[in-house]
Amino acid sequence: MQVGDTVTVSGYVDVYYGWATNRPLSGAAFTDGAGTTAKRSDEFSLNLAAFDLALAQGPVSLRLVLNYGTSTEIVHGAEPTGAGIGREAWKLVQQAYVGYRFDVRLGLLIEGGIFPSHIGFEVLPSKDNWTYTRAFMSDYSPYYQAGVRALLQATDALTLGLHVLNGWQVIGENNEWKTLGTQLAWRRPGGALGVTLRAGNVVLDTVGRDVRVGGVPLQLPRRECALLEHLLRRQGRVVPKSVLEEKLYGIDDELESNAVPVHVHHLRRKLQEAAATAEIHTVRGVGYLLTDGAA
Repeated sequence: MQVGDTVTVSGYVDVYYGWATNRPLSGAAFTDGAGTTAKRSDEFSLNLAAFDLALAQGPVSLRLVLNYGTSTEIVHGAEPTGAGIGREAWKLVQQAYVGYRFDVRLGLLIEGGIFPSHIGFEVLPSKDNWTYTRAFMSDYSPYYQAGVRALLQATDALTLGLHVLNGWQVIGENNEWKTLGTQLAWRRPGGALGVTLRAGNVVLDTVGRDVRVGGVPLQLPRRECALLEHLLRRQGRVVPKSVLEEKLYGIDDELESNAVPVHVHHLRRKLQEAAATAEIHTVRGVGYLLTDGAA
């Protein structure tokens, strides 16, 4: 749910019934330390319920995700114990970090706090993974990290990252030195073929320049179609206004200061009138963000 232009509030409840064929007497479907999904056998249980608050105001961002369930009980089981740390201190917190975006390349984002791990193939919320239960390779890789990370959007496709962390899936420190992590992420714009882009019920054929909302054609002028394409290619990420100006206008074009906001206004209105589930959000002082409002 969007609250104004800066705050997004959402949540989910994930309940399950699990049954293990070996019928464990303890009721635990997995060994100790594993089973971050469907831990209990032959019973209904709460895997994970979460409340998610996200704020984006200009270059400043904040994310707070509070959760409860058997999943977070297991994943925080290895937290080192001590004054002010341990599983009981942190099990309700899935994410809690603040960030600031600098105008370097396509954006340099510095974030500090508790955030999802850059290691592994799956995330803690099982609903967002390909399969509900996990392989042991995923269960023994970190789901969260605590520290500071710097993420540089070098190009539309390439992201470079440097992480300074407390350790391997720990919030409380149990090391003499900090842990360093690096990240190089390549995301080919538009997916595997770069031909069809989607966000909710909005589909853009980048070859035929055909836009459809819920299967119904939507006619857009050239620049509005190009604007939609660039937002779709970076769906879920803020696109700086300066980048859109470069994409939409050539060197010799005369550009007015409000040109991009005007195009965004017209495109947003047309998508709303067509009952599109994709939404364009204004991040004041930075740029624009396209999200799937139905997700």
